[in-house]
Formats: sequence, C-alpha cells, structure tokens
Amino acid sequence: MAEAGAHLWISQADSDISAAARVYDPSDARTFCQAIAKYQQAVEKSVKAVVAGQQGRLRTHVKIGYGHDALPLAQALRRGPRPTKPTDIQQKINRMLNDYVLSEIEVIDALAPRRPAPGDLHVRNTEYPFERIAGDWTAPALPGNFETSQVERFRSLADRVHQDAKEIVGALRR
Repeated sequence: MAEAGAHLWISQADSDISAAARVYDPSDARTFCQAIAKYQQAVEKSVKAVVAGQQGRLRTHVKIGYGHDALPLAQALRRGPRPTKPTDIQQKINRMLNDYVLSEIEVIDALAPRRPAPGDLHVRNTEYPFERIAGDWTAPALPGNFETSQVERFRSLADRVHQDAKEIVGALRR
C-alpha cells in the first residue's frame, strides 16, 4: 500500500498548528499540555511530510507508520545523499534538521505519551496522568506541570520545522 503524499501531511500539520493556537490560553495552565501536544504532532507530521516527499531518494526505505516519534525519521532524513550544491534538497533538509533542531525534536518527542516498561514510572507527557515519583500521580493539565516558556519553546520549534518542511515539499513538487 502506498503511503500518504507529502502535501497531505503538510495539511494535517497546518491544522495542528492552527488548533494549538486556538486552544492555548497563557492565563490558563490547563491549556499548556494541550498546546504542546498539538505542537508535537505538527513537528511529527511536518517531518513525515518531508519523508513522504523523499521516498525513493533516501539511502534506506523509511516507513512512516503510526508511531509518534519524529526523531528517528528526522535522523533518517539527515542520512540522505550528500548534497553536491547549495540548492540541493538534501542541503535544505540538513539546514532544517540541524543538531539544535534534532535535540529539540528529541525533547518534544519525549512528551508524547507511551506505555512504560513493567515496573517503570508513567513519565510526564502531554495527555495521560503520570507519576512524579512512585505513587504520586498528577495530570498534565494541572498547574505546574508545564510552563508558558515551554509552550513558547515548542511553538517556535513547530513553526520552524513546519515552515521549512513546507518549503522543501514545495520544492520537491516543482
């Protein structure tokens, strides 16, 4: 079965960024986790858009799949063919996914909910109750679990990755 096209992933990322902007209220801490979750999804889908656009050009086949971690896909994109001139798509990808951006993607990916290994704590995430220490449960929407500065940090990341992905996908369509 063929995977969805790059333009569809970009459209969905557009929607996620728009939804994050609508839900985020700096005066209401309950919205912080919701906005960050949408920014994570926008980053994820923006990276998936570039992967979809690069299918057949990458050194190894990369399956987009249903996972929520963008980092492995971003790292696969960085391992693409060595650019021969500054206008190469791979050069644009390397600028989009520089070391700083990859480190930020790793941080926001860690906030997507995931099932812990048996005996491990349920770690902080944007959607499900989690444990600060064993038996001390809290909800992501409760005050103090996320800060305004984190929302702004991840908004900036999502905007940057999304804009770069749109440019790359646009260039691939030409």
